[in-house]
Amino acid sequence: MKLVAVQGCTINVIGTQVVPPGEIPPVGVPVVPPTGTWQIVTPPSINSTVDGKGIYLGPCTLIVPMGSIASSGGTLINQVTLTFQGTTTSSTIDGRKILLQNESSDTQVGSFQVGQASVPFQLVATITIAGQTSTFAE
Repeated sequence: MKLVAVQGCTINVIGTQVVPPGEIPPVGVPVVPPTGTWQIVTPPSINSTVDGKGIYLGPCTLIVPMGSIASSGGTLINQVTLTFQGTTTSSTIDGRKILLQNESSDTQVGSFQVGQASVPFQLVATITIAGQTSTFAE
């Protein structure tokens, strides 16, 4: 059982530099949005709530906007769309899987401007804090 993700949940995005085959990529680095919070473009459920906050259901889309900055340096030069599918195996709402704390999105490639070079990073988002502490699902 894991906590159900609701409106106001905390999402972290990590970027790992893409390297040629056979090379070991460096450890992933946090990516920071230019506005302070990530933009989740799929609205939460308005019919199912926890503590008055809408529950997020899959598939759920997160936009990593241009201008986001990797902690290792570099600025994202293209918008990247990441998708959470929902990981519940026993619980659904309106036939859709529920997003849970510690769930990760798919992985997509973004290009970061580092000095004069454009460096590709694989980006993945993870729901690190569900936004509530009372309701669990599996």
